[in-house]
Amino acid sequence: MDDKLYAQLFVLEPTKSQKRRIQIVETAIECFSKYGFENTTYEKIAAACKVTRPLIIHYFPEKDSLLQMTITYIRANLQNFAVAALMKETTTEGQLRAYVESTFDWVKDFPAHAQTWLLFYYNASIRPDMKELNSKLVNTGHERIFALLQKAHAERKTPRAPTMEQAKMIQNLITGSLHSILTEKSLLSQTAIRRATIETVAELAGLKPAKSK
Repeated sequence: MDDKLYAQLFVLEPTKSQKRRIQIVETAIECFSKYGFENTTYEKIAAACKVTRPLIIHYFPEKDSLLQMTITYIRANLQNFAVAALMKETTTEGQLRAYVESTFDWVKDFPAHAQTWLLFYYNASIRPDMKELNSKLVNTGHERIFALLQKAHAERKTPRAPTMEQAKMIQNLITGSLHSILTEKSLLSQTAIRRATIETVAELAGLKPAKSK
């Protein structure tokens, strides 16, 4: 994990203990994506991580605490990935496109993270604590999209002031496209889904005229 991602998770320079926690979390992600949450045991994580089971219990007394740290880590990694893509662009249109592109690239580069995130969605649908955690994490992306829309409007690239509902619709479109890629044998190629998502986001953002029906 790079220094920027550490900075999002820890206020100070990460200690040896914190680095060990991240090592366990990264191994847990691989196990969750391979075995599922219910079938992932501390024994499996310890064997894959090459540490003892008591050490994992020391850092994460309950599996729920490990899952929450895992999800926080995955989300930080995704946001770090998106910010890195945004920094390479100088125009609003380029930044919005880069934000969408980065989510698809993230799924390709970190497949175990994406699979574990889907597992987390299931838990968020049945557990209030996980739903609350998901809401807090997703709001970061929602707010970033809204900020990009506001910037585009301020630069007079869009005719109407953006709304939070508009930003949420764009976020849901991106999420739905990623779900399709991860869970379906679609008639469309991943490239086609990616292209269609980018074009539709541009239309929803007001950066591109809507296609006539």
